[in-house]
Amino acid sequence: MSSRIGLTHEQIVEMTGYRRKALQVQALAEMGVPHIVRRDGSPFVSRAVLNNGLAIEEELAPATWIA
Repeated sequence: MSSRIGLTHEQIVEMTGYRRKALQVQALAEMGVPHIVRRDGSPFVSRAVLNNGLAIEEELAPATWIA
């Protein structure tokens, strides 16, 4: 488990498919991923926001039962 509070640059590249800061910010906004744009133009994505967001989606997802 990482002790970092935000995603690494490489994780953001993997998530967005872009290495350029402006395109990363645009892609995150289009995906609806909460983020903050730092002074240097790079996006910051909190691990807590992603983890909580995934938990909420799982709670809202309909249960699929196999009989």
